[in-house]
Amino acid sequence: MASTHLIDAPRPRGWRSSRLALDVLPVAAIVLVGALTIAFTTGGNPRGSHPFWLGAVLAENALALLARRRHPIGALAGVLAAYVLFDALAVSLLPIALALGTVAATCSRRVVAASSAIVAAAVGAVPLLHGDRLDAVHVLLRLAATALAVAVGRSLRMRAGSDVRPMPAPEHASTFVA
Repeated sequence: MASTHLIDAPRPRGWRSSRLALDVLPVAAIVLVGALTIAFTTGGNPRGSHPFWLGAVLAENALALLARRRHPIGALAGVLAAYVLFDALAVSLLPIALALGTVAATCSRRVVAASSAIVAAAVGAVPLLHGDRLDAVHVLLRLAATALAVAVGRSLRMRAGSDVRPMPAPEHASTFVA
């Protein structure tokens, strides 16, 4: 009997290059935006605003995001840890959104809810941890960006879920009728 599992389905000719493009292109775009942000930032904030530290945060974010397909929680933890330690929102907001969107697209609802709560707590707590003024507008904008990332990730999961067929039961499995 032929298997109808998605893994056993014939793959299109360029499936590896398209998967590579989906994994690498968003990270490359984030690195480009982050590099431009670092280049055009004047550095009005003395803590963590040196281009070397911002470049290190951007490099760590890029490495974490490249591993997001295999380890979505680990990628989110790495990106979030860099944000909490360095408070470099300019180079961390897009990586946090991409990592959280990947978690939302690949993990269960419970994991997505826990991850979203942790990100929301970090986004609210980082200004307080680093002695910044707590501005409701900026915190709400950050929370809106993370909520949008979760919504997009769940939407992608739902769209992909409609194409995935369940694995058939093994032939030797017997049905128990009470």
